[in-house]
Amino acid sequence: MAKFTKRIPFDSIPVFDLSDSGVPDTPGTDPAIPSLPVIVPSFSFDKSSLPGYGTTLPVTDVDFSFPAEDYKRVQAWFTGDFSHVTMPESATLKKNMTTAVLSAVNSFISSATNRNLFTSPFMMGCRYRLFDNSLVYPTEPVALVPAEKAPDLIITSYKVYEKSIHTEVAVSHYPAALMFSIPVPENAEEYKDIITSVEFFITRQSDLYSPDATVSGIRSISANGVRERTWYYERYESDALIAQAKTETIFRIVATIPFSDIAEGAYSTLSPFPLEAGTLQRLSSLQKITYPFTNSNGSSTGNGSTGNSTSSSPTTGISGWRPYLHIATAPLDLGLPEASKSISDLFLRGIFQRDEVTITLYGSHHREHWRMIARSHGPYIRGLRRAPYRWFKVEIQLPMRRDDFLEALTFTYTK
Repeated sequence: MAKFTKRIPFDSIPVFDLSDSGVPDTPGTDPAIPSLPVIVPSFSFDKSSLPGYGTTLPVTDVDFSFPAEDYKRVQAWFTGDFSHVTMPESATLKKNMTTAVLSAVNSFISSATNRNLFTSPFMMGCRYRLFDNSLVYPTEPVALVPAEKAPDLIITSYKVYEKSIHTEVAVSHYPAALMFSIPVPENAEEYKDIITSVEFFITRQSDLYSPDATVSGIRSISANGVRERTWYYERYESDALIAQAKTETIFRIVATIPFSDIAEGAYSTLSPFPLEAGTLQRLSSLQKITYPFTNSNGSSTGNGSTGNSTSSSPTTGISGWRPYLHIATAPLDLGLPEASKSISDLFLRGIFQRDEVTITLYGSHHREHWRMIARSHGPYIRGLRRAPYRWFKVEIQLPMRRDDFLEALTFTYTK
């Protein structure tokens, strides 16, 4: 399916000002929420060996068959001599090779998941459950990165037959166990009768490759200073993996810790995170929370915007400087008001503090009811595979320095 790109300069976009005073709300200042300590857990990862895959790099097999006319091509992958390769790669070779290589990657990920080990970025947050069963979300979720790239399948041995190939590969990737610690909050004893427990939740992990990824044969890479042959498949780069995690809005509760344990210092030193056996395997069936989160008093994280609240009249472009910008665009049809479009990527262009910006993308069919498609703590949203809409709008929140400016929004979409 063809992809299209649409760049819209900000000086041509009608925008609504969503800020009352030009500064963001300060968490914890709502009088309806008790003054509570802010728990800030520290997270890290312990790289684990995976049972059944060896003791150093995990080891597995990649085997597949191919038509006889592909034999010289397959041999040339290892000899480097393509002078005798006269036939184009067959569709059968491409299909069988892709199936075998991605099956090896998927088997590795599945084995790690079954043991509560992480293989790609995800978001994690926590909330307080109070004595009256009300809920408070003290902080925004954070991105955790157990690995910044998809596994490389390093070929350690191979045999090429007339119509098939057998390779033994070392999976250059270490699945990781989640570790954490929680410092004892100041005056923790005073809150033991107020906070019953702290509930932790995570998103699913980022996809390491796209649904239509293919394998293009064997390439040589540098691993620990040594050139190694690997099966090469299309996969997402590090920044795309992290950006993908930041667009997730569905969280699942994975652990509940009594606040009394935290107050007594049970987790003040680095410890394995308390995941029950099989938690990651059944993640999609666990209790769901949707971002932005809503406290029991009705206030929300992320300034609580739902995408439906705007001032009555937009202005074109952004005039004047202010220390904090919170705006939403008017509905955008990308020049195709009658066509349904699926956004895959969205980029905010300009000069600003890229780590401080939050962008939220909404979609609508008739401009009456808006649905949040994705949110990112950063200037881009990537790798979306969501339902199509006719209309879109973008909410933007960021602090502004004197010389900062927003230049354009760039959409990549299919129709």
